[in-house]
Amino acid sequence: MAAWKGSSVLITGGNRGLGLEMVRQFLESPNPPDQVFAGCRDPEGPRAKCLYSMFLDITDPVSIKEAAKQVESKLNNRGLNLLINNAAINLHRTLDETDSDDMMRCYETNVVGPMLMAKEFLPCLKMAAQSSDLQGMCCRKAAVINLSTLVASIEKCPETFGVAPMYPYRTSKAALNMLTQCLSEDFRKEEILCNAIHPGWVKTDMGGKEAPLDVVDSVGGVFQVLSALTEKNAGQCLDWEGKIIPCMIVHFCPHCGTKIEAGFKFCPSCGVMLPQQDPEETVTDSISQMAVSHASPYSASCSTGQGSHIDLLPRSPLCTPPRKRVMFASIKEEEENHVTESSVVSKSASAAKGKGKRARRMSGIEPLSENEVLTDTSNKKWRLAKLLEQSDCGILYGVDKWRKHHKLDFLGIPTCVGFGLHADTYRFLILPNMGVTLQSIVGENGASLSERAVLQVACRILDVLEYIHDSEYVHADIRAENVYVDPTDLKQASGLTCTVIQVHLAGYCYAFRYSPSGNHVEYRELSRTPHEGAVEFLSIDSHKGAGPSRRSDLQSLGYCMLKWMCGSLPWSDQIDNPSTVMAEKERQVPQRSMYKTDVKGLLEQGFGKRKTSAALRAYLDQVMALGYNENPNYEELRNRIKDALQKLGASVQDPIDVTLI
Repeated sequence: MAAWKGSSVLITGGNRGLGLEMVRQFLESPNPPDQVFAGCRDPEGPRAKCLYSMFLDITDPVSIKEAAKQVESKLNNRGLNLLINNAAINLHRTLDETDSDDMMRCYETNVVGPMLMAKEFLPCLKMAAQSSDLQGMCCRKAAVINLSTLVASIEKCPETFGVAPMYPYRTSKAALNMLTQCLSEDFRKEEILCNAIHPGWVKTDMGGKEAPLDVVDSVGGVFQVLSALTEKNAGQCLDWEGKIIPCMIVHFCPHCGTKIEAGFKFCPSCGVMLPQQDPEETVTDSISQMAVSHASPYSASCSTGQGSHIDLLPRSPLCTPPRKRVMFASIKEEEENHVTESSVVSKSASAAKGKGKRARRMSGIEPLSENEVLTDTSNKKWRLAKLLEQSDCGILYGVDKWRKHHKLDFLGIPTCVGFGLHADTYRFLILPNMGVTLQSIVGENGASLSERAVLQVACRILDVLEYIHDSEYVHADIRAENVYVDPTDLKQASGLTCTVIQVHLAGYCYAFRYSPSGNHVEYRELSRTPHEGAVEFLSIDSHKGAGPSRRSDLQSLGYCMLKWMCGSLPWSDQIDNPSTVMAEKERQVPQRSMYKTDVKGLLEQGFGKRKTSAALRAYLDQVMALGYNENPNYEELRNRIKDALQKLGASVQDPIDVTLI
């Protein structure tokens, strides 16, 4: 058992059964909590010698409020570390035997009670989380644990229903699982962990004498699970042995809503990996290994130096899908290959959050070793050279027809030259060498580019965005690290000056299908992970967890243009705090409206005493005024940039001089 010394614990239903045994094992552990609160409706009934026993009826809001006051007075401003909602009732009823009173009694005790407990004790939990020195989320820091049951699993219902229908109990505990998910999402920002735990079928007054599991073993197992939980498990329902319990069957894609059939691993409409359950995975074996197993769905990503780019995708998803990853490694061609005209659009269901300006979440899967040979579907061999970078992953589209239709000589989308499956684990794509990233040229030191260079790059990126948007996707991660340029002299690329002929937009990690089958998604905040992507350049839609739309890409490109011209943005020093950055982007400045509409104020702060760019202001004025569903006028945006370039004595077709200024 983990060392609980220094922590405080509150257990509801603490005078019998599981609650009583939890109190006993906490107090008899080698390093017990400083304070254990046992809440029950009969404080004088059988109980362990807990540090503090109090009256608590979780069906009575007044009783809960009074208990919260009592606990708070005993905590001495240290906060409550662990709330275990154990109190519950079980009514064995068939449909014929169940009436409305039965349903309401179970729901009031098993769902409303835990909800009110979490609500009333939230200030104490927040205080514990804020005062803790522990990193991440864990039960010793601040957590809400709801005791649930296997029979609440919608997916497992066909297996368990015949044994015991229990209509009131099953449905109320299924609702408790949803409550746990909601609390997990709500409390995540406070670093308060929320999980549901199935203690097993236990010999207690509720479980009966026929139950196969002793209460001592059940609680011992539950405590091992609690000791191992981290933020990676937030919201999950697990059993007393640490196995994840699937709460529902996925009959639709959680991203685009498309109906799916059993056995699908990816959505046939938007390509997102669907949540699935690995029944053998346990928390107690090794929480950390959930992120590193080759069977995990983490994708890894490799970038090519002399040859091409490779995207590697593992095959098996978990129940709560972790973020997909891709490794970028340089590769060498082992045989002669013929390049086909196609491109990559990457897709990811989640976001990576970093602590530093360029911090990236690394893939949990082991990168392949250098010089390993991969064979694509046409039996061409490719040798891995050097691992350059790890980030996220992709989907394929043809671009040649679109490029010719729009009379473009060049479209900066990477072409796929090979793909396949390696070692029955890694799905890979091979992409040609696109040069170096724009970020590798401008660096981290606030260097800026000329207005002419920025407008030339932006115009070429606009071509790519129009193509992607026409294909029903948005990029959702516009930044210098994802813009590749091919300097005429690679030796100059790391210096202060070089000229560029072609510009590619890569890094489709967060690509999102905003218009499945031509139907634009609705604007819904928190429908996706808030602040997903590069925080510095995110649109406000993405900050708020709404699905990114076409305006999101164009607004992010506008932020990039401002950064490339000025060397920084007004919120560049705040990117470790996404909420602060969002507030800055929305902030009311004195006698001005928000940055998202007050383009003049934003440019004045960015350029300082220097003359602002009229072309950038015209671009931002147009894209900041776009509606969520509105189709941008790409031609007008391009023409304004071209007109500005003409006044600067240049054109889009000219080589780009990316000299730092």
